[in-house]
Amino acid sequence: MKSASAIITAYNYDIQKYMEGQRLSTKVKKSLLDQLEKAITEAGESFYKLFPRNTKRTEVLDSIMYLLSGNGICKIESKTLANKVGCSVRTVYTAVRHLKESGLVLVAGLADGQNKYVFVLKSHANFKQIMHEVFFIDDLSEIEAVENGKSGENVPAAVSSIDQNAEPIAEQVAGHIAGLENAESADTIGVEGEDSSSNLNNFFNSFSSLKQEENNYIKQAIEKELAEAVKDQQKELEQINTYYTNDLQFKLYNDLKYGQYHQQLKDSASIIGLRVGSTVRPKHHIQALQAVIKINKFLVAGGVVRESIPALFTRIYQDIRRVCEVKKLKKSRVTEPERTDRKLPFYDWLNE
Repeated sequence: MKSASAIITAYNYDIQKYMEGQRLSTKVKKSLLDQLEKAITEAGESFYKLFPRNTKRTEVLDSIMYLLSGNGICKIESKTLANKVGCSVRTVYTAVRHLKESGLVLVAGLADGQNKYVFVLKSHANFKQIMHEVFFIDDLSEIEAVENGKSGENVPAAVSSIDQNAEPIAEQVAGHIAGLENAESADTIGVEGEDSSSNLNNFFNSFSSLKQEENNYIKQAIEKELAEAVKDQQKELEQINTYYTNDLQFKLYNDLKYGQYHQQLKDSASIIGLRVGSTVRPKHHIQALQAVIKINKFLVAGGVVRESIPALFTRIYQDIRRVCEVKKLKKSRVTEPERTDRKLPFYDWLNE
């Protein structure tokens, strides 16, 4: 049997306390991805071999980096990442392994949770503070000792011993999937330099409808998670930090959750924030609030919603957007002025 190794762990309360109030940023995310690409290239590796363009593996990386763009720390379950991106747990594990090997991100675990990754950005300005307040580690050489598999005095207390023969759950699941499947999943085909782009295109063309059904299933699964987390504020905040990608989604959630609205709207705040979409703009946020106000008036007046609150919101919100677009189109039409021909006196040149 191989000797046991260690993994740095932290407790959910300590992590959540540090994550509160963070503002995620797509601009910062892009900068982090540039840093990662530079570090991998300088280490003599090809960034695009590890994270090929337009693959699920790269989407996993993109999601993790976005979650790190706030306070430099995040926690998420491998299964949640897989559902969010629409890939296998095996793909998530591969992406995390390459990210860990880059040396830019500390990959830790949740001490009081099931199979959750904890990611910490080493280049973040508050990295030392995070290690002190969340992991209770002051000597950063202790981290290097754990990551390099060394044992002894330098190994910090905030670690869990694991048997190397007992892989993390994400790896176990990946192994089972690999053993059961006769071929690679769609998101890993052609990644390692195989010239199979045409086959891959044919594959996706043939199963486009199946993919749409899969996306709908993932969306329903995410909304189910959000609905189940309503009574647990900490869990709900964790979920929206996982699935929201636009500041206006967070703003709409806070408007609903802490504003003077009917309880049914408050309970549906996280799903409504999800449904406005990641591309929501300020004008859409205003339109969403208009839809919310309509529903609130109906509920306060004693109205009964026969469909779900999120479904009613989506219907009214889309109607408002459609009406606004029609009005905008009408205003943009410039009516041409009537043509008035100028009358000139007739002059008979022939009989001059």
